[in-house]
Amino acid sequence: MLNAFQRGRAKASLVLTCRSGQYQALEALEVWAQDAARVEIGRISPAQARLYIQQRVGSSARWQGVLDTLDRPSPSPLARALSTPWRLTVAVTVHEQRDLDGAYLHSPRDLIRPELGSDRAVRDHLLKLFLQDATARHRAPRSDTYTADQVRAWLGVLAAYLNTNAATGRTVAGRALSGTDLTLHELWPVAGSHRPRIAHLALVAGVFLGGAVLGIWGFGIELSGGAVLTMAVALSALGLTYVFAWPVPSRLDLGRLRTPQGRRTAAFWLASTLMPSVGLPFLGGRVAEGTLSVVDPRVLVRISLTSGLVVGLGAGLVFVLGATEFAAGSAPITVGIVVGIMLAPAAGSVASAGMRYLSLLLCTRRGPRALPWRLGRFLQWATHAGLLRGAGIAHQFRHRELQDWLADPANRP
Repeated sequence: MLNAFQRGRAKASLVLTCRSGQYQALEALEVWAQDAARVEIGRISPAQARLYIQQRVGSSARWQGVLDTLDRPSPSPLARALSTPWRLTVAVTVHEQRDLDGAYLHSPRDLIRPELGSDRAVRDHLLKLFLQDATARHRAPRSDTYTADQVRAWLGVLAAYLNTNAATGRTVAGRALSGTDLTLHELWPVAGSHRPRIAHLALVAGVFLGGAVLGIWGFGIELSGGAVLTMAVALSALGLTYVFAWPVPSRLDLGRLRTPQGRRTAAFWLASTLMPSVGLPFLGGRVAEGTLSVVDPRVLVRISLTSGLVVGLGAGLVFVLGATEFAAGSAPITVGIVVGIMLAPAAGSVASAGMRYLSLLLCTRRGPRALPWRLGRFLQWATHAGLLRGAGIAHQFRHRELQDWLADPANRP
């Protein structure tokens, strides 16, 4: 596709990034980008590291011990540790931080201590300081406060989850779990395979019953034994739907609603989401995923929960009215039962993104896989603090080395 673009009439500059191994695999197949300059990031020499430090720091005298170490003819652990752009940047950034009075928070001479006798020890030291400083410099929003130990523990759980996905190639419903992306409503496997499903079912049933209670209280309905039995059967069917055939969450690009084609696509998305949820396989299969073009990844969860709440409460109300009339002998009103049964699981399907996010939170309150209750807000804070970065509706660790370091149980508090 890139080569076809080059042969087209309109051309423009383009920068494509990928890992070296992937590009080498394409070269082995004699496929590569034409008319392109290949730029590969390599190791930084001690002389280059020395020059970078001298140009970036406020006082070279503070760094003299480090500069002298880099000048040694034989490579030192410090020189090997600072041979990547990422570590060199972290080293300068951390040791140039000052407090409100202008005093430096850390001394570069700590990098040449005897305890840091290996490049791995230097790396661990730098990443620990980087995380501590990021936590101290960026205050959490509103009343939330995060300590460095909490941040390390929570990010460690997520990093270990991603690394496990990458190492094992785990899949759910035929989809490979990402080894890099932290998407709120797709993180439920962190809590295991069964507990989030049960929590999701309980949430859907709770919304459905909430609508039923509102209907009973608002209209002064007296339920008979037949109505209660019908409701129990409907909830059992709902349980089977979510235990054995958990719907795949869908993503809707709200920006597309501005065009007629986008509105038609949204209408089809809504219809195809409602229909398969009643267990009628001939009406359609899994809903195709689109993209959500938003700045805050939490928007998808909020929209999902709002729409699911509306559908679920309406389903409970319609169901109770239909079940009551059915028990009284008004057979034509049984359409209310049918519609209620259809809309109940549809509420869970429409709200699947939000429900799965809530299920994850309910199942990770304590234990070795504990996560903060306001997980979405925490990930946003970590992004602003420079520990994570945004990638569409997902978050990613700022650097793979940071992810690997946090995933190691030895580096957790």
